[in-house]
Amino acid sequence: VSLYSSSRSSSSSSSKAPPSSSSSSSSAPGDRGSLAAPSSPVPPLPPAKWAVAVMLSALPSTKADGWRPRSVTPNASRAAAPGKGAAAPEECTLGKSLCAALVLGASLRRYGGLGAEADFVVLVDATASFKFTETLALQGAVPIRMHFPFQVFDEYLLFRKLYVLALTQYERVLLLDVDGVVTGSLRFLFESPMRCGEAVADGCRAADDDTTCAGSSDSEILAQQTSGTPVLTAYFVVRPNATLWHAAGAELAKRCGGARTVCDRALVRRRGWAPGYAAPHAWATRERGTKTTALSWASMGAGFSDQGFVEYFFALKRRTALLVSKWSCPKKLHYLHFNVPPKPWNCPDHHDCHATGGGEEQGDLTETTPHHGLRRGGKNWDSPTETRPWGGHHCARDWWWQYALARPSFQHPPTGSSCVAQCVADLDAAMRKRRDPPYDSYVPGPRCAHLWEEPSPPRLETAPRR
Repeated sequence: VSLYSSSRSSSSSSSKAPPSSSSSSSSAPGDRGSLAAPSSPVPPLPPAKWAVAVMLSALPSTKADGWRPRSVTPNASRAAAPGKGAAAPEECTLGKSLCAALVLGASLRRYGGLGAEADFVVLVDATASFKFTETLALQGAVPIRMHFPFQVFDEYLLFRKLYVLALTQYERVLLLDVDGVVTGSLRFLFESPMRCGEAVADGCRAADDDTTCAGSSDSEILAQQTSGTPVLTAYFVVRPNATLWHAAGAELAKRCGGARTVCDRALVRRRGWAPGYAAPHAWATRERGTKTTALSWASMGAGFSDQGFVEYFFALKRRTALLVSKWSCPKKLHYLHFNVPPKPWNCPDHHDCHATGGGEEQGDLTETTPHHGLRRGGKNWDSPTETRPWGGHHCARDWWWQYALARPSFQHPPTGSSCVAQCVADLDAAMRKRRDPPYDSYVPGPRCAHLWEEPSPPRLETAPRR
């Protein structure tokens, strides 16, 4: 059985704006059925009530906010900017990030424990081509075009993640960054009561809920907290709600909109997100890190960007945020985040994949980098020397294992060459260049094995029969 045998067979309605909350029950995008042509009619599956989403936006920010996301749009500089009269971008500029998203989707189906109750949604630009959405649908994804009511979302790429609030055809949506894989069941996130003051699940409690989740009996979001940031939008659960979506957009437009305002590091650090909100809260896992600087928007990862806004709007202003960490929910989060450059799919060709430390040329650094083991003036690598050709994270080889498991099930559209074919060819070439051994008997290393819920690696998938 293909990993993608329960995907939606049509994505026609996903090109439309999301429905209002009053019509959500009848507006889920498309019907789901087998990719392979059945020998006899197969009744369609009922609409999924949940979704796990990733964002693949090829349109860069139109304001110079100083942010260079490493995993969302690595080749965004080649894409056309919105509002400039340029043609729609070629989504193949997303490069190997497209395959990274599909590997994440495959790991979700293999380990996530959600079955047909959850769609794998890929958020794409409103200008995304039919070729691109067809490619995604063939992989079992549900492509949904993003339509924004506020210009501020065109101006800042990472704020587009908030579009998950608009997906009111689902009861809950988990947003994950593409630079990760699912390692175990995520069902607890969707079955959690998500109520302030209550346990998130058995063996899982919220951190700081007396501060961040006291504004209502029900929380509006549930997000991961790390030593580097109180809110991680790479692991972000929402209850979609049309009213909340417009409230968040209006607040963001008020704080960052307008021709003269640019929400960059300097502005947010100088004035804060709003009067009376000069810093994030003193989050519980901060003391487990190594930072000693005073609390400020500069002291958290992406404090001037999407994570800072979510901390301000949901955790501080509305106080409707449940925050969990690997300490408050031990062995439950089940998401392996390759948040250390270089990303696995950029190796072994990226110059940092062969760095040995001490004065090497610096790669693409961001303000969050010091918390992840890479610093200027020399490298403190997260990964040992022998695994650096696979990526900067110490579990980078696990990503390549998951790619090898997922690859045979990747489908190509009948319209000719596809973006998937391009990124698969590039990744296959990387494996040959490193002379990777077969992954069918791969076992994660001692620092990574505990992250996987299954005790033994699954067998390689095969492509579905046609």
